Amino acid sequence: MVEHEVTGLVAPKGDSETLCSYLDRLLGDDEFRRTLGVNVREFAKEHWDMDQAVDRIVNIYQTITDTRSDVE
Repeated sequence: MVEHEVTGLVAPKGDSETLCSYLDRLLGDDEFRRTLGVNVREFAKEHWDMDQAVDRIVNIYQTITDTRSDVE
């Protein structure tokens, strides 16, 4: 999920003028670009950590197997 001006920039669909202005901003503002990079890296660490993903998948499988055990 992109949070505008925190983890990225979001232009309305079909709005090439706004998209171009965002690209110009990214190309011209090193500090802003670095800040977005740091923010999105932190977001990814918090939300897409491999251990968390594995835990979620294991929980899904446990739920499925528990449900099937109830049926049998």
